[in-house]
Amino acid sequence: MTKARILADYVAGGTTAAEFDVLDGLTSTTAELNRLDGITSAAVGLTDSQTLTNKTLTSPTLTTPTVSDGYYFSGMTVYSTVDTHTWTKPTGVTAVLVIVTAGGGGGGGANSYNAGGGGAGGTAIKWITSGLGSTESVVVGGGGTNASNDGGGTGGTSSFGSHCSATGGVGAPQGQSNSSKGGLGGSATGGSFNIGGSDGSNGTPLGMNAAADGAGSYWGGAGRGAHDGSNAEGESASGYGSGGGGGTTGNNISRAGGTGAAGIVVIYEYKG
Repeated sequence: MTKARILADYVAGGTTAAEFDVLDGLTSTTAELNRLDGITSAAVGLTDSQTLTNKTLTSPTLTTPTVSDGYYFSGMTVYSTVDTHTWTKPTGVTAVLVIVTAGGGGGGGANSYNAGGGGAGGTAIKWITSGLGSTESVVVGGGGTNASNDGGGTGGTSSFGSHCSATGGVGAPQGQSNSSKGGLGGSATGGSFNIGGSDGSNGTPLGMNAAADGAGSYWGGAGRGAHDGSNAEGESASGYGSGGGGGTTGNNISRAGGTGAAGIVVIYEYKG
């Protein structure tokens, strides 16, 4: 019996104690056999009289976590398109955190004077654990319009069912004097936190060649007032619910303000 044959038998699992004796010229013991496998009896809790047999490993079963006291985040639904939508409560959801923001007001159009900026829509934030229906109506208010020779339009109201709502920012009036006002901010009701929208900036005196900015909402992104000299239009708002900037004028040429941005409704869903 060659050593090569003995090693081949070992790999195939058929090596005998006698063959191991040939390798080292000694009588094989359990400790010696274990040394070849890189283990010791103490490491696996075996004695010379015990036998180690193959075991079948099974994959663990994964289960959905449960929370005995509290909630855990499950998902999020966002509505940013101006319309009336229907939210359907996902299976297992027992609570929601909603953020409801109304549309922003449009910036005032300039006539013979620089115009003010549009007001921001209000924002209601509410944590709801009871009274949550299997479906809820969701309304997203639009942004206020603009016009070259008129005041900006008022933003639309946003709401989540009957739980909470917010009103839109008011559009700035047409610039007709050196004290043209900015649009008023919207309000909120029913929320755990009701955040009123900021008012748009008042119009600037004629000759400054820069109009007033709109108001930023909870989400920021107000429209800037026209700032490229006279006879320029205000910038439209980019952040949800923010107001548009006012327009500037010169030589009695009418310029439009920027449009207000539409609102948004965000629903964070929780299980527990």
